[in-house]
Amino acid sequence: MVQFEKRMLFGGSMKNRTFASLYAVSIIIVVVILFLALAFPGKDLQISFEEPIGFNENWHMVSTDLDSSKSVKQIPSLPIKLDIPVQHSVSIEKNLNSDFDDPQTLLIRGSLQHLSVFLDNRPVYSRIYEQTGVPVLPMASSWNLVEIPRNSAGEVLRITTSSPFQVMSGQINAIQYGSKSQLMLYLIREFFLVFILTGIILLLGIILTILPLAFRKMAFSTIGAVGLFSIFVSFYLFSEGRLIQFFTGNQFVIGSLGYVTQSIYPIPLLFYAKEMLHEKYHRGYHFLIGAFIANLVVILALQLLGIHAFFNMLWITHMLLLVSVVFIVYSLIKEIKRYKNGEAKRLLLSLSILFFFGILELLHFYFVDQVHVSFFILIGILLFVFRLIVDSLIQLNSLFKKSLQADLHEKMAHTDQLTKAPNRMAFDRDLKALIRQNKEPTTVGIFDLNNLKQINDYYGHKYGDEAIIQVYETLCEVFSKHGTCYRIGGDEFACI
Repeated sequence: MVQFEKRMLFGGSMKNRTFASLYAVSIIIVVVILFLALAFPGKDLQISFEEPIGFNENWHMVSTDLDSSKSVKQIPSLPIKLDIPVQHSVSIEKNLNSDFDDPQTLLIRGSLQHLSVFLDNRPVYSRIYEQTGVPVLPMASSWNLVEIPRNSAGEVLRITTSSPFQVMSGQINAIQYGSKSQLMLYLIREFFLVFILTGIILLLGIILTILPLAFRKMAFSTIGAVGLFSIFVSFYLFSEGRLIQFFTGNQFVIGSLGYVTQSIYPIPLLFYAKEMLHEKYHRGYHFLIGAFIANLVVILALQLLGIHAFFNMLWITHMLLLVSVVFIVYSLIKEIKRYKNGEAKRLLLSLSILFFFGILELLHFYFVDQVHVSFFILIGILLFVFRLIVDSLIQLNSLFKKSLQADLHEKMAHTDQLTKAPNRMAFDRDLKALIRQNKEPTTVGIFDLNNLKQINDYYGHKYGDEAIIQVYETLCEVFSKHGTCYRIGGDEFACI
């Protein structure tokens, strides 16, 4: 036993030294390669990207449908928010420069707006959202690629927009022009980092969601909740990441995903928090979960029936989010103070990060800019989700270790340590299972090793143990093709 422990000790230390050496060698190799790359850069072989050209100066607001006269007003630069009432259009125009002797494409961002583009009063592009009949699909903020034909230099370009929402009415976003592929590459480069981070969150969320289904253990329920939260949050980030049009042109998906997911992703988060708190708080969490589900149903119904648009009902979702924040913080603080709950303390720390950036985002949305989603909420969500995922992976590792230990203990409890044969407990378990199944005739054989006591007395226990092992091996050679052999006592064996 002592020799075995020494082998384990020295084997473990040798293995640790091997891994330490591997890490050291890897770090040295990386450092050497970086040094060589910096010391001897050679020629610059990087592929360069030509940026699209800004088209934001020398615009004039020429008319609105409130003013029949052809009044002209200089616009300093784009983007700009003009004071235009709801449902009234505004037009801006400028003369095209010599670059438009060649065919060009304009990149225009429409923020919940109808958009029309004219060239010398000829319509060249239109995106008008029809609102007739039921269901009424939501308006979407989207990119517009407007192709301008060759030899258009000197012609007057006019852009007309209107919106049913006050904060979007009169909003003119920045405009770029270039080739179509150049503009698409610009969008990818501009929002690529957010897209990659969103993809990582989605992938980890799918993994964490599948694990509870694969293992079917209640201990994994909170991990599954984190997985679902990550998936729904990734959908929200995807909808706000401005690359969704590369994957779908579905108006309902583009126009509703951001609003719908804000009513969905709090649900698994509330469930996650509920699972680690005392039962007296569960009723409040159930109420909030029901409120978000009801809110989702109501906003979908009112939008599709044309009664209220998603955007006009967003404040209700934000109020529910705020109430949820207050209740979660309150319940976690009470739980920590009264029950010294370590899990609740870790969750409160993680949530404080999300809440801080979430409050900054709400302040930015309502008091600074309702058109562009800031990076506050993005940073907060990413930090919070990664923190939850790390905690879940740590919990998952712990659960795997406990599961392996439980399997090992169960195996040891049903295994004879001398012969490594199934023992009496395993025999009773398997025999009861066969009796319950009662599918086909079963034969049970009981065997006894004679004179074991004499072998132990005259030759020693070493030879007695060898005799027991040989008997078990002989039984296995004869009967293992037909069933299972067991050691059910000191000198007793059985085969089923």
